[in-house]
Amino acid sequence: MGADLADRNPVLTTLFSDVQVFKEVFMRDEVAKSYLEAHYSLKHRFVAGVSRLFEQRVYTVRHGPLRGLRRKGGLGFLPQWAVGRTDDTAEARLFTSLDLRGKVVYDIGGFEGLISMFFGTRARAVVVYEPNPSSRHRLEDNLRLNGIRNVTVRGVGVGAQSGTLELVYDPSMPGGATAQEGVARQVTASTRAMRREQISVVRIDDDVTNHHLPLPDVVKIDVEGMELDVLRGMRQVLRKARPRLYIEMHGATADDKRRNASDVVRELAENGYANIVHVESGRPVTLDSTEHAAEGHLFCTHHETAA
Repeated sequence: MGADLADRNPVLTTLFSDVQVFKEVFMRDEVAKSYLEAHYSLKHRFVAGVSRLFEQRVYTVRHGPLRGLRRKGGLGFLPQWAVGRTDDTAEARLFTSLDLRGKVVYDIGGFEGLISMFFGTRARAVVVYEPNPSSRHRLEDNLRLNGIRNVTVRGVGVGAQSGTLELVYDPSMPGGATAQEGVARQVTASTRAMRREQISVVRIDDDVTNHHLPLPDVVKIDVEGMELDVLRGMRQVLRKARPRLYIEMHGATADDKRRNASDVVRELAENGYANIVHVESGRPVTLDSTEHAAEGHLFCTHHETAA
């Protein structure tokens, strides 16, 4: 009946259309919510939904660590009061505190390139890995908009073994694209509009040799549950270059997250990383105390490297 009335009234037509968009973005079926609600806050889901309405907009970012840079998509054109402080998160404070002059940064899981742009304006060189074609194209657009030329884009995933994997994601949250079995199974079971991509995967140790890449001083890892595999595929680099590591922790369930945290911390310790801090709380993380490392971010320094 609403659709019939809308057909006869242009004002109602617009309103009806807006309601349909709202329902599509926010009133998802109960099964799909199980994945989204397990991994994203209500605020995150709301912002992502609104952001999709402006995904083709090009503008200059008004606030936060990217202030003054050009980008495509997102809500950085809005005033700070409308979106909240983006320069006062634990992540932003950590990144802005790093002295990256003359340094090489690896951004593993670059998404649309926002952090890659930040690194690119401060470091000597950046190598970013992003296997999802749609995200990678946006990343390359954002780099071009700013004339950033010291970023090497690698269109492959990173893991413990070279080969191919299936990347899956909910199109409403493309930044959550994953090849980790548990999270991928969760997405597949709960998202009707789920997308799939077959991607090539490399070991960092092999990629450094095969492509003559400079060794990293800092590595950011955001790979939606593949953290352990990434670390296992770069053991030679970790032991030789001893880069500082920034790792975002993931897992399909609370138990998976705790298990992943324990495994990641053990892998780090075996490669000489004795100084591990949970970024959000500031608490140290040890082999005997990993519970609080299950969510959030870890900042890790090799025991032979000055903090």
